[in-house]
Amino acid sequence: MYDFWYALGVTVMDDGLNKAIDSGKPKFTFVDQRIIVDLEDKVPVARLCTSPGKLDKEATESVQEKMASYLYEKYPDSPPVTLYCAGRFCQMKNIERFASCNPKSSFADILQSLQSAHTSVAGGVEPGTWARHVPALIGLCIMDGAVRNWVGTYTEESPNPDLEKVLRSFRLKTDSDDFRFVQRIVAADDFKAGMDLIWGPLSDNEPWAEGVPTLEQTIWWPGHSEYAIP
Repeated sequence: MYDFWYALGVTVMDDGLNKAIDSGKPKFTFVDQRIIVDLEDKVPVARLCTSPGKLDKEATESVQEKMASYLYEKYPDSPPVTLYCAGRFCQMKNIERFASCNPKSSFADILQSLQSAHTSVAGGVEPGTWARHVPALIGLCIMDGAVRNWVGTYTEESPNPDLEKVLRSFRLKTDSDDFRFVQRIVAADDFKAGMDLIWGPLSDNEPWAEGVPTLEQTIWWPGHSEYAIP
């Protein structure tokens, strides 16, 4: 799932990737409901998906190609872009409202808020200035509330071994400029506002409903992570 974290982080830092995704004409056909049924001790247990639907082959491959071309040219160390990564963007781009009661809760609205947070922290510093894993850590902070909280609340006076374990995977340390940069983004009011649109109590259309296979987190999320392998 690293490629999704990475691409999501880059869209926050560099609107060029966002425009490249749009140029691929992302398409996603929603269905009324998708029901996953498990047989647990021969008793059927239903799990309902939120914002389910089907990917379009041509559109998804187009988005994948546009993303790959942009990333490989501007960020040579970027990971391969999988169909899953491109498909997730196709879905998110077509959710009109992450919170059905809020007309300003589309993915474009969310991204605008997150980008404002980045701009307020980074100023004119180019995204490529930071360590290669920084975009992925930003993307993970968007998707994993536990990591986002650990990053946002970390202080030298209160070490967090769990956070340090996660950061080792990203080749980052808590005393690095790269980590402090991500920490300032996560702490920005605009970032928090964007998170409220995705994960807030009114966000009823986000595609990570209870019991649905969830692949984007790195910390165990009860009710989701146990279904990560379909």
